[in-house]
Amino acid sequence: MSQRTQRPIRPRRPGAWWGLVGVFVATVLGLGSLGGCQKPDPAMSSDMHSVAAACMRATACRVKPFARVGGCMTDYLTLRVEFGESAVVGGIYSCVNQADTCAEVEACFGAGEPCNSSFEAYCDGDNAVYCDLIDARTYRYECGSAGYGCRVDPLTPYAASCIPTDQATASAQSISYSLQCDNTFCTRTTQACSTNDLDQCSGEEIVACVEGEIIRFNCRTLGLRTCEMEENGWGHCRPQIE
Repeated sequence: MSQRTQRPIRPRRPGAWWGLVGVFVATVLGLGSLGGCQKPDPAMSSDMHSVAAACMRATACRVKPFARVGGCMTDYLTLRVEFGESAVVGGIYSCVNQADTCAEVEACFGAGEPCNSSFEAYCDGDNAVYCDLIDARTYRYECGSAGYGCRVDPLTPYAASCIPTDQATASAQSISYSLQCDNTFCTRTTQACSTNDLDQCSGEEIVACVEGEIIRFNCRTLGLRTCEMEENGWGHCRPQIE
């Protein structure tokens, strides 16, 4: 990871736990935007090392938090890579990894106005706009920034996604984890685990289950504070300044 991703994150406001149901909904429906960031190179966050870092930084700021680092990575792989949105979401994660404050992290995800009463997703030109069912705010993908178009799922009117402009649907791809640990940001343990296990804290590290293996992630390497446990039984990094 480049040194640009190591800057401390300062929260804009205190966050509150949304609940595991909320995390699940955000996982299934979560969309975003490059917000106020300059458009970065999507390749910067296409590797799983950068994806995991962005997941940890966003969760520390309580922006679309995940109770499992592995779950956030799976969201990227299955919903993003497999369905052709990796370039767009890679740009969002690159933006997150360059953010100085939690307000900037939120801007990377494209938080917008309150949802209207229908809660239905829609296409605004090449932008995919949807209502987050947890915080009742709109979020958007800037599909056109990656040369994609927008489509509202005919079976799920609450979800909009980016698709290649020359295809009615995105082609599925064969995907696999390729997280490379350097024993600084993350360390593999070879210990088996259940992917349903919530992340836990061990000192300054997050103990997470990623594809059936326990991996330890160090919060300090991202400019974040030590790991803390929530009342609901999951651990995550804390922003640098409360």
